[in-house]
Amino acid sequence: MGKIPVVGTTVKIDLDKGERGWANKGIQHGSVVKVVEYSQIHYGRTCGHDKGGLYENDSYALVENDKGTRFQIWTPSLAAIDGVSEMMDKRSKEERRIGDLPDTKFWEMDIVMDEEGEIFKIQHIWYDQIGEFCNDGVTPMPIYACGTDGNGYSHRREGSLTLVERGNVWKRAHGEEMAFASTKEEIDFYILVGDIQYMKNPRLTTGQYHWPQLDALESIRDGYGDYCFGTSHSVVKFDDPKIGEMARDYWLKHNDPKYDWLVS
Repeated sequence: MGKIPVVGTTVKIDLDKGERGWANKGIQHGSVVKVVEYSQIHYGRTCGHDKGGLYENDSYALVENDKGTRFQIWTPSLAAIDGVSEMMDKRSKEERRIGDLPDTKFWEMDIVMDEEGEIFKIQHIWYDQIGEFCNDGVTPMPIYACGTDGNGYSHRREGSLTLVERGNVWKRAHGEEMAFASTKEEIDFYILVGDIQYMKNPRLTTGQYHWPQLDALESIRDGYGDYCFGTSHSVVKFDDPKIGEMARDYWLKHNDPKYDWLVS
C-alpha cells in the first residue's frame, strides 16, 4: 500500500503527481495546505462490501490553505514535505469503516408498493442523501431507488412506499430463512452482499484482476476460482465453500467450451 497524509499534517500540492485538471479549479501547484479530514461515503448492504456502513475514502481529502479556504482534492496530488509531513500507510477497508448505516424503514431488496399500487424492489438506497432537501429547501430528497430487475429504477421517498415483503438482505440479518427463485439469483445475492474474494490472474503482471476467457475457464475448472462474471471476466471465490461449489457447478454447466462465448 502507498502512503497518505495523516489528518492534521501539512503537505504540498503536487499537480504533476496528481492531475493538472485541478489547476482549473484555482488550485495552485506547489502550494502548502493542511489536511483537515478525508471524505466519507456510505456503502450499502448490496454494494459488494461484506459489511455496509460509513467509510472514510482515502482517495479524497478536505484541505485548508494559509488563507483559511477549504477545498477537496484528490489524495495522490498531496506530496510530503521533508521533515514536516507525517504520512501513514493506506488503510484496509475494515480500518476505514467508521460507523454503521443510518436506520431506514426499508432495506435493499425489500418488496414495496407505491401509492398507485405498483410493486417494486428496493434496488439501492442513497444513504448520503438522508437529511438532504430538494432545491425548495423543504421537500426531502428521495433516497430509495425502486425498480424491477433489469428495467432500471426510479427515485422514491419513504412516505410514498408501503412494505409488501422483506427481502433476503433483511431476512439474513434477522435470522429468517431466505428464499431464491433460482440458483442464479442465489449466486448473485452473495456477490451483491460481498461474500466473495476477487482472485488475481497469476499469469498476468499488470491488470491481474482481468481474466481472458480461457484463463477464467481453466481457473474455475481447477478450483482456483468459483465463478466468473462481468465484462472484464472477474473471477471470484465465495467465502462459503458450499456456495462456491454450487456457483462453480452452475458456471461450468452454462459455460462449456462448445458455446459461442468462448473465443481464443
